Amino acid sequence: MAAGTGGTSSLTVDDVERARLLLRSSDQMSRRDGLRMIDGWGSRVPDPEAARSMLRATAGAYPRVEPGRVDPALRFGRVLCRVPRSIDVAAVEATYMISAARVRRLLLHLLALRRDPSGISSLAYLLGPDGPVDLLPLPAGELLSPVLDVVSAAELVPALVHVARVAGWTWHAVDLLRHLVLDDRLAPAAQARIVEHLGGLVDELVERCDRATLADVEGVDGTRPERARLRSIVALFAAMEPSAPGADRVLLRVLASADPRAAASGAAALLACELVVASERLDLIARDPEARAELVESLAPPAIERLPAMWRTGRARAEAELVRWLAGSTELGRAPDEIEHVEELATGEHPDDGAVHVFRFRVRSPHWSSARGWMIGAAGPYRRDGSGVVDVEPFASSLYFAEDEDDIDGHVDAILDELGAWSDDDD
Repeated sequence: MAAGTGGTSSLTVDDVERARLLLRSSDQMSRRDGLRMIDGWGSRVPDPEAARSMLRATAGAYPRVEPGRVDPALRFGRVLCRVPRSIDVAAVEATYMISAARVRRLLLHLLALRRDPSGISSLAYLLGPDGPVDLLPLPAGELLSPVLDVVSAAELVPALVHVARVAGWTWHAVDLLRHLVLDDRLAPAAQARIVEHLGGLVDELVERCDRATLADVEGVDGTRPERARLRSIVALFAAMEPSAPGADRVLLRVLASADPRAAASGAAALLACELVVASERLDLIARDPEARAELVESLAPPAIERLPAMWRTGRARAEAELVRWLAGSTELGRAPDEIEHVEELATGEHPDDGAVHVFRFRVRSPHWSSARGWMIGAAGPYRRDGSGVVDVEPFASSLYFAEDEDDIDGHVDAILDELGAWSDDDD
């Protein structure tokens, strides 16, 4: 056996091939033995020849191992990630071209883990306009984040700008660009390139939000993905302003959106950059509860003082948070068509104890909840000025019970019981 670092034996080709043979067996028991063999390698790393064999094993197809439907190819790849520089970049690229999406994702991470110029160059090709864009897997977690440790990471800017236009990649590519900006690692020319190319994407996303808003289509909110992509790009442009000429104009374009939820992200970014946003425009945006929730969440003093006082109260914030919660994809999937304040329930004897606000809401047909008519929801506790209560986590929730099923106290009790917010000794 070859000796590894610190006296630990290295993995050999025979080790890899034995595991591979077991994992290709026709019976589950042998395949489980193969997985146990890989797990038994512990912190051992492959020698150069074994690393090449393991890369081939990573590209292979295997029967799934039950229970849990484990993918053996990924197990091999994770071992290889311990020594990302043990494999030639050209070999990784060749394997990438013939592998399944889950393995391609791992290989991109492997290249990022190299933390060297050759890994950066390879990623620039695979992610760039001249690379195999049709093979791009969706990113997950900190897929490419290790490249931020590389001095030459700025060479990835053209590729990141390119993949930022791919739905599913925007958040990760833009987050990496934002980190490079915040670390002052992008030259003016690189920032200008970002403004030029991503400014056009912002225009497209805002236009889609505007069309959906002006069409006033009933049903589930279809612009949620566009708004999520917009928010990530807005954060990048806010980080570049004022050093990147034109960044402020892009933020103003977002502010001008007919969709108040999209406009809210532009307003928050402009105010954070200490740029002017008309109080009348803030008032119009904040009339939409979801947009108001984003403004209140995003703005810190003194910028939040620019928001009209009527939208900073505890009641206004509770309504905003409840509507945002109701509009979530796992709840109503859209904001209610109507919502009305029903009651304010103090949570203590002192004003600083805040209050829970109860609302009734309803959604028009053909939504699944329309037959229930007016339903009850609650949010809080918040103080009169809209601030939270110290050491108390605010909530927003509904059980979608019809209003006439119980009195207000009964509705609130049921909601708090479901959340586990009542203490065990409560009557």
